[in-house]
Amino acid sequence: MKLSFGLLRKSAAPSEFFGSNYRAAGQGAVFSNPLSCLARSTAGGSICVMAGKIRELEGLHVTVEDVVYMPSLEAPPEKPHPFVYFISIHNDSPDPVTIRGRKWVVREDDGEVTVVEGDGVVGQTPVIEPGGNFSYNSYHVVAGGATVEGAFFGETASGEWVFTRIPEFRLDVPNWA
Repeated sequence: MKLSFGLLRKSAAPSEFFGSNYRAAGQGAVFSNPLSCLARSTAGGSICVMAGKIRELEGLHVTVEDVVYMPSLEAPPEKPHPFVYFISIHNDSPDPVTIRGRKWVVREDDGEVTVVEGDGVVGQTPVIEPGGNFSYNSYHVVAGGATVEGAFFGETASGEWVFTRIPEFRLDVPNWA
């Protein structure tokens, strides 16, 4: 099964790209392909549903190591606040996992929602062996504060599609900025 990822979508209303086919679920749940969208977390989390099967792999998890406001980075006037974030994907499962794609949902405090999707991670499709991890950093620009969450999508050595959630974190513009 070949999965492809879009680039970027913006919307003032999350329902425009979340659609109505999502359901709440907990760790280890099986979903029809959630690559179509990641909905706002609820008590048990939410994932959208499409054709195909994908499951949340127990032991595959993400940590947000740090988030740093970096005003020295280039940013457009309408989104003048750049943040660098440091992410690690840990594989404590018994299966090697190749990260095939990611999806980020950025909800700015002014109501704007941006969805960023793409193949791999920072131009790579890392294979994370059992007990291993993959760490990287990237950045995002916002108009003001924002909440960020998402998911990484992978494939096990046996060809099973899996995902892990990116825990929600904040991009808080400092008072001095």
